[in-house]
Amino acid sequence: KKLGDESLAEVPVTEEVFREMGFINIEQLTESMEIERSINEPVLFYQRLDDGELKTFSLRVIRSQESSYLVPYHLLTVESRKGSSSSSENGGKVKSGGIWVVDTSINALTDKSKSMQLQVKSLDNERFLFAITP
Repeated sequence: KKLGDESLAEVPVTEEVFREMGFINIEQLTESMEIERSINEPVLFYQRLDDGELKTFSLRVIRSQESSYLVPYHLLTVESRKGSSSSSENGGKVKSGGIWVVDTSINALTDKSKSMQLQVKSLDNERFLFAITP
């Protein structure tokens, strides 16, 4: 294909491509998993919707833009499907010992009845532990 050939963008992306790019299929999570990431480094999920379309979720910890230091980070969630995307932020809370924690559920993202718990907590050196429990 020649440079700038836009027909390449019309080819549907397969699940195999998502897996090669590091995405995790949310529907196939059957046991708890923990993933460690740096600040701004995403954890990537995808799911196949009932109509066959693939929906993606990117979760990453970003620095808080607030002037107060009460909540140093936010969990940024970006959800994309068929050319549209939406994002939300969760400020979480700082627990004893200065550990920043977000507790939420992934079923709020997937619109499915399967409930998964997600906890993100700060480690040292701006590293974060994402714990997913089906």
